[in-house]
Amino acid sequence: MSLVLDATWGGANSNTYTTDTEFASYVETKVKRDQWDSASEATRKASLVEASRAIDSLCRWRGSKYFWNQRLEFPRTLATDSALGTVTEIGTLSLRVEYAWMLQDVKNACAEQALFLLKQGGEDTLLELAQRGVRSYSESIGKISESYSFGGSASPVCPEAARFLARYRSSPRLVRA
Repeated sequence: MSLVLDATWGGANSNTYTTDTEFASYVETKVKRDQWDSASEATRKASLVEASRAIDSLCRWRGSKYFWNQRLEFPRTLATDSALGTVTEIGTLSLRVEYAWMLQDVKNACAEQALFLLKQGGEDTLLELAQRGVRSYSESIGKISESYSFGGSASPVCPEAARFLARYRSSPRLVRA
């Protein structure tokens, strides 16, 4: 049985933020896309679902889920919800322009993360190590030596995806008892 993608914005059964067609269009803008070209359709779809999970687990997001029954973390209510704004039509939902920007940012982040996952191919590359919090890494071949220095901030998403999502991250709050 093949994986069925549901990229409904705010949907109760959504499992990804980006459709495979949108992903293909996004990848066409990239110079390095060898992993995309060589990946099967099933692998591409799985990378989109995994990318969406990584986005949802990245951090505490600003605001709250926009719909009470949505499955994924986006769309979010923002501080500017009460402001009147220009309305644009996206599918069956009427959203303000700011939500159209959010939609595009999240779709781009999902595509970047999925592409990152395809590039990694499950290998522990230096970029993947950096994403896991490794600050420095050394390696020797003669008499085999290897060392790591941890302490960097680990992130479940690649830097490109994180840049698209930065404006929606919540600020840490100090809570006193």
